[in-house]
Amino acid sequence: DPVGSGTALTTETYNATGLTSSTTYYFHVRTDCGSGTFSGWSTFMFTTLASPPANNDLCNAIPLVLGAATTGSDYTLVAATSEANEPEGSCFNGGIAGSVWFSFVSPASGSVEITTDFAGGTLEDGDTEIAVYDGTGVTCSDLSTLPAEIDCDQDSGDVNTSYGSFLSLTGLTSGATYYIQVDSYGGVALGSFGIQVNGLLSSSAFNLTNFKAYPNPVKDMLNLEYTSDITSISIFNLLGQEVLSKEVN
Repeated sequence: DPVGSGTALTTETYNATGLTSSTTYYFHVRTDCGSGTFSGWSTFMFTTLASPPANNDLCNAIPLVLGAATTGSDYTLVAATSEANEPEGSCFNGGIAGSVWFSFVSPASGSVEITTDFAGGTLEDGDTEIAVYDGTGVTCSDLSTLPAEIDCDQDSGDVNTSYGSFLSLTGLTSGATYYIQVDSYGGVALGSFGIQVNGLLSSSAFNLTNFKAYPNPVKDMLNLEYTSDITSISIFNLLGQEVLSKEVN
């Protein structure tokens, strides 16, 4: 039983404030029968809900640095909720379970890879879903201002787990801000995950119309030119033997 007489109420409701999230509490209640007479104490237990993640809404999206390392448990979807007018990624299954938001700035190449394919989190085998949106002209407090989805993925990752998400995007605007919405597969318990955005030097497609190799035929020196930086070169003879391999960057 509690020490003391407790707090007398003239109504049947007591508002308990200042409690800590994800914490178990006990409360005791008894009847005041008047004239100094009370019933015995009855004791009850309850646990407060977890607080939503800080990046539960777009206004608090976590900015991701291109190439910054992550682990499978750096971020969480536990207690995440849906916002008013929050979009649902076209690949999302079972509606929005409770999504969180990230942002990144596109590199000069306009090409990035986004992945949640990292082992170690509780969503490692629980399936993340990601959708990407252009942040141009977006009012963070009004998700109806989000432009149409750029791309969406559920489980294309296959490095650490068959359920990680993976997107390869090209043609983004250099220096522009983009938003990533992360959710979990419908019916899967919300848990922890990792996410990384890697900038790519160029598109994975090689445009031969912009490539020059001269002179042809060549005797001593071969010149190679392209409209963007050449990362690596391999030269083979007509027998299929590699005669030169070089990382030139």
